[in-house]
Amino acid sequence: IVGASDGAPVVFGPQFRLFPSRIKHADAKYLKRKPTHIGVQRLFGVQDSDYAPFQDSAACARDRSWVSCSDPPAMMYLNSGFAMGPAKELFFAFKHILHHKHAANIHGHYDDQKAAHQVMFDRPDLITIDSSGTLIVDLVHTLHGMLTIRDGLLE
Repeated sequence: IVGASDGAPVVFGPQFRLFPSRIKHADAKYLKRKPTHIGVQRLFGVQDSDYAPFQDSAACARDRSWVSCSDPPAMMYLNSGFAMGPAKELFFAFKHILHHKHAANIHGHYDDQKAAHQVMFDRPDLITIDSSGTLIVDLVHTLHGMLTIRDGLLE
């Protein structure tokens, strides 16, 4: 993942939806990182169409707190609930996330996920996303069946 992301050492998990939704110029910034998104997926032999059948479009339509799910479905948006990388780089990334000047949500409260998006946009050399879903997949607004258990093993 790091190699396919031009060396960005801190890896966050992916999700179908941009949350929070009010991140200035997020669409353009995610479009700019599309080659990295595709490169990470290609490395692991997956593509967005592999995940598309599992996006719960009905849940997306009901949830008014976020922008609607990606269309077409894509595991392209950062979720700050999972991060991994070398300790020094994690510390550096989270220091930037903690102190980012555009981290406030619409209620004026600190939002770690918004800040993580902003730092990734500011520092693509530091933060990337596991858009392959190899390390982590956020299951918000996904249908049952993406993961299965057979003979006591997760597949």
